[in-house]
Parts: sequence; structure tokens; C-alpha cells
Amino acid sequence: MNDKYLDYWAGKTVLITGGSSGIGFAVANYINGIAKNIILVASDFEVLNEAELKLHAKSDHSNIMSLVCNIGDAAKVKLMANKVIISLGCPDILINNAGFAHYHTFDQMSGEEVEETANVNFLGFYVLHTLLLLMLLTQNLMCVLLMLLLLQAPFQLLLILYMAQLKLEC
Repeated sequence: MNDKYLDYWAGKTVLITGGSSGIGFAVANYINGIAKNIILVASDFEVLNEAELKLHAKSDHSNIMSLVCNIGDAAKVKLMANKVIISLGCPDILINNAGFAHYHTFDQMSGEEVEETANVNFLGFYVLHTLLLLMLLTQNLMCVLLMLLLLQAPFQLLLILYMAQLKLEC
């Protein structure tokens, strides 16, 4: 590949939530063979396993770790983050891409659907960043905030802007 941005990823450890498909997998595929470690996190074991196999078939230069984790469950997010830190240290780059949506209007959503959406799109995002952001900032390393801004969860935009402000102040 002849891409001037690939050098940035060289030797980095990258954690990607929602890494088994869509944008998350596309990023993993792009940096595969360049990044030192790629950590894919997703909730579906079979899809995650298939994604890992595709990445291994493309290149064996990156160490690829796959972790099944429901980002909407704060306790599981903490366990996953601890496993990553113990195994590979704090990631250099966090791409928090996991997202969830129910495809109907907000007034048609049940209480369970609202809770599930908020847990994945806000709580998991918040917990993972709370655990890793201070480490990333104190190490003066980049933190990539990539979230789907869903109409059902506009508070995510405020959180991203707040975290960006924190990063600018450091």
C-alpha cells in the first residue's frame, strides 16, 4: 500500500469496538499488517471469529486479538479492558465504534429498547473511555473517538464534544 497515513499506524496497538463488521472491520482491514496489535471487540462470537480469520488470511504481520464483549454491559466492558491492559498494555489508539439502533421512531420504542440503545451507545462508550482515556492522555497518545450519532441518542454528541474539550486542555 502506498498511503501516507499508514505510517501513523505502524507499531501501534489499536482497540476497535464494533470491529467485526462495517466501519470497525474496514479500519481493521486497512491497518492490518501495519499496526503491531489489532484488538477486535464485538458481541457476536461467530461474526467476530469470521472477521479475525479474514484478517489473518490477508496478513500475518499484525497480532490480532478478538474479544467477545457486550459493550452495553459495564461490568463486561471493565473485564474486557482489564484483559487488554494485562495482555498488551494500554492501547495506543481506541476506536470506539460499537453502536446499536432500533430502526423505528423514538416514540415507538419500548422501555427495553431505549435502555438497550442507551447502554450500548452511551454507557459502554463512557465506561471504556473512563478506563482508558486518562491512560491515553497521560501517555500523550491519540484517542480516536468514532461513534455513530444516532437520532435516538443526541447526548452522544455532547459527550464527544466534552471529551474533545478535555483533550484540548491537556
